[in-house]
Amino acid sequence: DVVTKFTESWVNLNPTRNRDIPAPKEPVLLADTTRKALVEYLRAFFEYCVDRGWLEHNMARKIQIKTKVRAKFGMEPHEEEWFFDEIGEFTDGHYRTGQQNAFELRTFCLLMRHTGLRISDSTKLDDTALVPRASDEGWAIKVFQKKTEEWVYIPIPAPLEAALRKLPIKGEKDGKRYWFWTGEGEPDTAANNRYTQIQKIVKRVEADPQKGRFLHTVSPHTFRHTFSIRHL
Repeated sequence: DVVTKFTESWVNLNPTRNRDIPAPKEPVLLADTTRKALVEYLRAFFEYCVDRGWLEHNMARKIQIKTKVRAKFGMEPHEEEWFFDEIGEFTDGHYRTGQQNAFELRTFCLLMRHTGLRISDSTKLDDTALVPRASDEGWAIKVFQKKTEEWVYIPIPAPLEAALRKLPIKGEKDGKRYWFWTGEGEPDTAANNRYTQIQKIVKRVEADPQKGRFLHTVSPHTFRHTFSIRHL
């Protein structure tokens, strides 16, 4: 019981994930899923020690991880409008800002919003993922689910399909053509850069007196929550 309580005190030693953002003033506790993974590592290590006779028992098997149900929040419809309006409006085939970067960022965020994909998976998505729906009505994003080891087809709205087709290919690697990754360097670096861009948009929204502050903290993962909540 003492050890179980000890695991609940574990903190994230790199909460900003090396991004150029201020570190939180208070320690950030590790998420339950992360603590579970670390305890599994500990159990595996102790099992290794038991197999070699260094320990008599694997006491890590008795550690319990008490999972807390934490509320998940998405963006309200008007908050989505704030966010995408801050990037720029796409009218008559052109962005009001005239910037290709704005179009790319908007499409990236719409992809997360309408597919529920994580920022890392969206960054590594290649153009073969855009496929016709089985019903021959519209298009879908095809992704491989590691947990179930099966392909999943996520229907997407027509404007997102059109936006993806307008995007120039950013990079190629191993025969795959990527929309949001150059194919050079680590995909995580590209995802971190995109994270920073999104957080800048959030700050600009909250600094606009004509808009307001978001009801809950907004990050790229909020699009995943918004996708799920809208479907529910």
